[in-house]
Amino acid sequence: MRFMHEKTVDLLHRTRSFALAVNGFCDHLPTEASAERIGRKLRASVKAIAVGYKDACVSRSPEEFMARISVVARESKRARAHVQMLLQLNHMTIEATRDLLLEARALEAIFRKSRDTAKRRRALSKRAHGERMDSRRNPESTPSTKC
Repeated sequence: MRFMHEKTVDLLHRTRSFALAVNGFCDHLPTEASAERIGRKLRASVKAIAVGYKDACVSRSPEEFMARISVVARESKRARAHVQMLLQLNHMTIEATRDLLLEARALEAIFRKSRDTAKRRRALSKRAHGERMDSRRNPESTPSTKC
């Protein structure tokens, strides 16, 4: 298995723990149809976060990583929205949702920042690569030591 950075392993554990917490939370939702429907959507989003992040960690290219981490960021936002909806519709109390909501917000911020960093690095890499390619094609653009 490929070496994974310690922060990556910690975030993998964190996403799994979040998924377990959400499953336990959803088990205690009221039996109203709207609560059950939102609970199913919440579970699906959290599953997509856990699986998606694991897939992003084994991406073969920066482009593949960006695509996968973008999906994870989007699902994190959805998960947060689902928890907020359960709270707003009075299906759960603020005390019951507080920890999940805070963790959903934190994960969303982490994945968005990761996506933005990957995009920025790709742009910098393309710019640096493009400048090197331009200097090879146009010898006049490279500094000359000849007089």
